[in-house]
Amino acid sequence: MDQLTRLLSKDHIAVHSEKIVYDCVLKWINHDNEKRVGFLAKLMENVRFCLLKHEDLVLISEDPLIKSNLLCMEFI
Repeated sequence: MDQLTRLLSKDHIAVHSEKIVYDCVLKWINHDNEKRVGFLAKLMENVRFCLLKHEDLVLISEDPLIKSNLLCMEFI
C-alpha cells in the first residue's frame, strides 16, 4: 500500500486522465476487497478529483464502494 500511495501522490505522474488514477485505486482495492477496503479513503486522497470531468464525478459518486465511505464522498 505504501508503494502505491507514493506512486499516486507524485505530481508528475504520467497519465492521460486522472480517471486512470481512480481506476487504478479501485482495481487494487477490488483485487482483495476484504483486506484492502480499509485503505480506500487513504488512497483516494491522492486522486485529483478536480481534474475529472463532471460526468466522471457523477459516475464515481454513484459507485457503491465510494457511496459507503463518507471520506471518499467528501473528496468528490
